[in-house]
Amino acid sequence: MRKVIVCIAGVALLTLSGTFARAGMYAGINGGAINATDTDVSYTAEFANSPDVTGEGEVTWDVGYWFSGFVGYGLDNLPVRLEGEVFYQGHDADTSTAYGVTGVARGERASYGLLANVYYDFINDSRLTPFVGAGIGASRVEVTDVTDNFKSVKDVVFAWQIGGGLAYAITDRVSADLKYRYYRTSDISDRVPDSYDSGDFLSQDIENSAHVILFGIRVAL
Repeated sequence: MRKVIVCIAGVALLTLSGTFARAGMYAGINGGAINATDTDVSYTAEFANSPDVTGEGEVTWDVGYWFSGFVGYGLDNLPVRLEGEVFYQGHDADTSTAYGVTGVARGERASYGLLANVYYDFINDSRLTPFVGAGIGASRVEVTDVTDNFKSVKDVVFAWQIGGGLAYAITDRVSADLKYRYYRTSDISDRVPDSYDSGDFLSQDIENSAHVILFGIRVAL
């Protein structure tokens, strides 16, 4: 009798823990906060009849926000999920440093894009399921009013993320996720005529990366 009870309990636990490895479609939403890393900014003045002049600056950012929706599919024979995610995120600039001088910045950086993610679930006999994941995609980024010469810098760039988290089975179809990801894109670049007539053109490259904490809800379809 004891063996029968143990077997029944084991099957029940496996049923609960299998929520996140179940095959089939699911959908959900994410929301959370972004802590952007300090951003290096590279400037280049391109002269027609003399060597280029380069400089470096830095921008720091306030804590921002991230919202996204996603649709995914759990594979049949592996604890692996494939997922497409559409996101929007943004944050305000805090300080800007150029030529050794630091001042308050009034600009912002916002972007939207698409990520193709893959997640691996570590199945166990509990309602909590750890997972790791990574993704690649593209993002349209706009940086406004961070430097005088570039009132608005817009670029479509390569994006990627890597991270992990914990999923909790609320029911056999609904789960709550808490996840961390490191998010980064290629540098945002632009080239404009020099407004101060000191050179023919000015170009700028802006780094873009952040630490992201997200809370999500997943529903099996």
